[in-house]
Amino acid sequence: MKSARRRPERTKNSPGAKLLEDSLSDIVFELSRFLRNNAELACELRQHPEIGDEEIVRPVFIVGVNRSGTTLLHRLMSRDERFWVLRLYELAEPVLWTGEYATVAGSPDDPRRARMKGILEASRILEAVEGVHHFDVDEPEEDFPIFRMTFSAWVSAARFHIPEYGRWMNENGSRNAYAHHRRVLQHFTWQRRQRHPGHQGQWLLKMPFHLMELDALTETYPDALFIQTHREPARFMGSWNSLVERVRSLSSEPRSPHDLGAEQLAFMSGMLDRAVDFRRAHPELEERWIDVNYYDLVEDPMGVIRRIHEHFGWTLEQAAVEAMTDWRFRQAVHRQRETRHRYSLEDYGLTVDAVNAAFARYREFLTSQGIRSVRK
Repeated sequence: MKSARRRPERTKNSPGAKLLEDSLSDIVFELSRFLRNNAELACELRQHPEIGDEEIVRPVFIVGVNRSGTTLLHRLMSRDERFWVLRLYELAEPVLWTGEYATVAGSPDDPRRARMKGILEASRILEAVEGVHHFDVDEPEEDFPIFRMTFSAWVSAARFHIPEYGRWMNENGSRNAYAHHRRVLQHFTWQRRQRHPGHQGQWLLKMPFHLMELDALTETYPDALFIQTHREPARFMGSWNSLVERVRSLSSEPRSPHDLGAEQLAFMSGMLDRAVDFRRAHPELEERWIDVNYYDLVEDPMGVIRRIHEHFGWTLEQAAVEAMTDWRFRQAVHRQRETRHRYSLEDYGLTVDAVNAAFARYREFLTSQGIRSVRK
């Protein structure tokens, strides 16, 4: 049995967020790391101004809502060598200070891997999200750390309860943040070319919060392609609330679960309303979208992969199929060992009817697209 932990004291400097005193050093370290990363990127660009000429061609964005299979799809597709993906340790530390991109970067000897493992262990995040999300330094992750370097990231509105920050994000948008995202992606493109001269990979990126800023995204990447995963809101909202509650527990005092449920119901339904508005306003872009049903992905992942490749005219090589099959086997073994994630809508004061009402426009969109799951 675990011993009872002393409840940390809330810092008086952040009454809104209700941050815990013993979490401040971690938060300061993280914010300082963002500043350091920006400085190192600026230094790298000054040393290699050709980075600014790198082109980002037809990047692929997985933009499904949280808890709808985006991680599964992202990691499965990353086994296809046609794609370039951002590993967890690269997102934490975009610049390899030795500049050994042709030899050390991306290898088991990359020093950023060991440092990232240390950060994970020190942050207690692995324990908090056990059974919810599996972190692995060598796996691709969401690109929200790039946005956090600009201090303009929707993920922060989920990680911390700071309503003023969400209002500020709504008023200011993310165009500057997306411009920074593109500049950072130019660095990663240049770095890849040092190891593979002349090779043009296609970036495969993933972040549900892109759904908040599709106008800014398409302005920044006019030739972007999109894969949107879908799941019934009554099925993902309990899981999402549980994840938010666990992550916030690392740095903030607990809130009433019912308050958290109401907050996240408004936040998530608002995000999907934005996405619906964008897609309905831009029918000319529909050929660059493909929709994926969560249950199809879980029950027949390779069938979904083949449909995606066919839609975008990509060739699915046998080597990629074998790599994906091998990863699926190893993933199944891992999932048998991990603690299962347990949650319910009722824990957060929500009902199926209330969730369906909040997501009415999104559910109507699912029906109009013919992608409504038959499962309740």
